Amino acid sequence: MAIFDKIFIEDYFDGKKQDIIGAIYKVEAYVLVNPNLVEELTDRFKVNSPVLIKSKIETKIIEAFKEGRRGDRPYEIGRYIIPFEGEAEMFNAVINHSQPLAGQIKGKTIEFDIDSDGLMSNSQELRKNVAKIAQNVIDEIERRLLRISEAVEIFNNELPAYISNVIGERNAEIEAKKKNEDDINPYKKG
Repeated sequence: MAIFDKIFIEDYFDGKKQDIIGAIYKVEAYVLVNPNLVEELTDRFKVNSPVLIKSKIETKIIEAFKEGRRGDRPYEIGRYIIPFEGEAEMFNAVINHSQPLAGQIKGKTIEFDIDSDGLMSNSQELRKNVAKIAQNVIDEIERRLLRISEAVEIFNNELPAYISNVIGERNAEIEAKKKNEDDINPYKKG
């Protein structure tokens, strides 16, 4: 499994905008004049960037076996389980054509494994090496989340104006349709 590999962030934001248009086109005309509608839709469609909760990282050592010429060789994997707050979908986002990272999202946690290529239980050096590699992976995840959160902040700041414009366009369409309907009514004089 991989993270940061499924959708360009711009495409994700475009999808959110399409969802906003769909939501606005589903509401009745009288709802479109609600003075709180822009704020309500902004809250509903605002994107929440993920933030790792590093103080609650859980680690596990998993026993495994590799095939070798002399039979299966035991080794251990360091598994890292990091809880996060925010939208899990953001771990699918690709920014600046970056390469995916090994890992997977399970609920509100991100998990990844580091292969020790040996038995960590017998070697302090292997444990330190695995911890160092894990730190590098976590640092890279945070760098990517920072870039994502910068893009999300721009998107969220532009939401009220975007929603207001879509509502204005929808109101204009409703008014134009109403005028056309009045024009074909022989009992309406305009």
